[in-house]
Amino acid sequence: MKLTDNLLKRFGTDKILHHVTGSSVCALISLVAIIQDGIIGWDILTYPVIGAVAVFLVSTVKEYLDARFDWKDILAAMLGCIWVFMAVAAGVFLYQLSV
Repeated sequence: MKLTDNLLKRFGTDKILHHVTGSSVCALISLVAIIQDGIIGWDILTYPVIGAVAVFLVSTVKEYLDARFDWKDILAAMLGCIWVFMAVAAGVFLYQLSV
């Protein structure tokens, strides 16, 4: 619980929520694209780019609709996409080990 409190104090609830929402949206869109094409291999690392572009577009539009535009909110959302890239890379790596 102390780690959570420290993260919230350092970055703020708003930035943490942008980060989590960005990673969730990126993961959902990437997963749909991966399942749709059914590809397993290193080429699959391009699919989270689709999710990251969607996160950037949605975050930018959301910031324009807010009372105050904040690039740090967009950055926090985009940094959430890194987790998706790492998860996809780990999945491909583990699949390659089992083949």
